[in-house]
Amino acid sequence: MFKPKKIDLSAKGFHKVFGELEANIMEIIWDEGEASIKEVRDKLQKRYKNLSFNAVMTVMNRLVDKGVLKKQSQKKVSIYSAKIDKKQLSKIMARDMIGAIFRDPQIFSALNFADLASDLDKKSLEKLQQFLLSNKKTNKHGKKK
Repeated sequence: MFKPKKIDLSAKGFHKVFGELEANIMEIIWDEGEASIKEVRDKLQKRYKNLSFNAVMTVMNRLVDKGVLKKQSQKKVSIYSAKIDKKQLSKIMARDMIGAIFRDPQIFSALNFADLASDLDKKSLEKLQQFLLSNKKTNKHGKKK
């Protein structure tokens, strides 16, 4: 299972756990379902003018090593597909961020949490409650108890 090594809280979306090129590659794979290195590079050409095949291959293979992509060889071409979908990744990211806060006694205290809760709107509080309840029903590996 994918475990982010670091989370950039100032970044948007999946850029919080992936570099820019990694996040863009994942978006392409999620949109296409599966793709070869050449297909991904061709889609990235609009954004990155001089992006080499080898650079894309290196990043995609790193994503395989991280456990978010899987690679299958078909004839002489490798086809990549996502091992986890956007919803799963969002849940992993949220669990890791919230877990890190709760495990750090310098950051988390009941008083700080109460202050935060009083600053949240009703919809945000409901989302937090749903998240906490849904994770209570799963173990640390994301499987239902």
